[in-house]
Amino acid sequence: MSRILKSLVTAGALAAFGSGASAADLQMAHFLPEAFPPNKAEKAFAALLKEATNGEINVEIAFGGQLGGEREMLDFVAYNVVSMASFPVNHYISQFPGYEAFGMSLTYDTPEQVAAIYKKASTTLPLTKATYEKAGVTPFMFRGLDPFVLLCTKPVSKVADLEGLRIRTYGSAVPAVFEGLGAVPVNLLTSETYEGLQRGTVDCVYFSRVSHLIYKTYEVAKYNIDFEFGAVASYISYLNNDVLNAMTDDQRAAFWEAAEKGEAVALQVLSGMESKAREVFEAKLETMTIEDGHKIKEKYNASWMLTHYVESMTKLGAEQEAVAKEVEAFLVKELGL
Repeated sequence: MSRILKSLVTAGALAAFGSGASAADLQMAHFLPEAFPPNKAEKAFAALLKEATNGEINVEIAFGGQLGGEREMLDFVAYNVVSMASFPVNHYISQFPGYEAFGMSLTYDTPEQVAAIYKKASTTLPLTKATYEKAGVTPFMFRGLDPFVLLCTKPVSKVADLEGLRIRTYGSAVPAVFEGLGAVPVNLLTSETYEGLQRGTVDCVYFSRVSHLIYKTYEVAKYNIDFEFGAVASYISYLNNDVLNAMTDDQRAAFWEAAEKGEAVALQVLSGMESKAREVFEAKLETMTIEDGHKIKEKYNASWMLTHYVESMTKLGAEQEAVAKEVEAFLVKELGL
């Protein structure tokens, strides 16, 4: 446990049922700034839960990392420093090895599809569920990101044009794909992508259309490469297990109903933003199609991605390997591979 976390726990900063605090005071930490449009989902969830419980549960959301950074948030929820939090799982792949299978490119078609499959896996697969139980948290508010595309400062009309291009990527599988296509993966924070394109640190950025819109990479790119690398799972939220167990049956039912409605809001907001992104790209960028893009999908299909996923998790340990194989078998069935 970090020194900060120890001091908070010692000070009694436990805003949840089990700590004796009012049921109307559940704090939710969020890593994104409040102005981020998809946060309408969390706001809707909080409002719906308060209404459904007649004010018994009032979720207070602290945006922009006010209640902890991304590397601290899991511990903060697990130790009940905050009751719940929304954060990306990038820093917690070892704890939650199931996630990586839902962040793979070239596997899922729509955000609705990947969110539903991710939710089903996380709530029904025994070993995958056990990773959350071990961490002391319960996942909720599952969401997906719209299909990823490249915005570039250099033209790409065929697969060979990717050779030598510096492309901002993330994760394990995506860099491997671009390396195999002859490109050079570059690790940049999302906040650095605009400047990276502007200064020529990277030639392309791999983002969902909505992410390109939010981070305004279209302002410093020239080309919209009209090839979809598929939708992926997005960040989700996590609730402290003791807080969940301390709720009444009616409160828990209201919680899950509010979470489902929040998920629907997230998809609705995402759809509207994707449409806006397409309009902006059409107005400001030159659209190019990868004429032989089928070669990418043939070489790096869902089966290849799953094999890479299992191999990556196996390197982390036996527990992670077991989860990965469980998820692999589940996806083979779900996707009809």
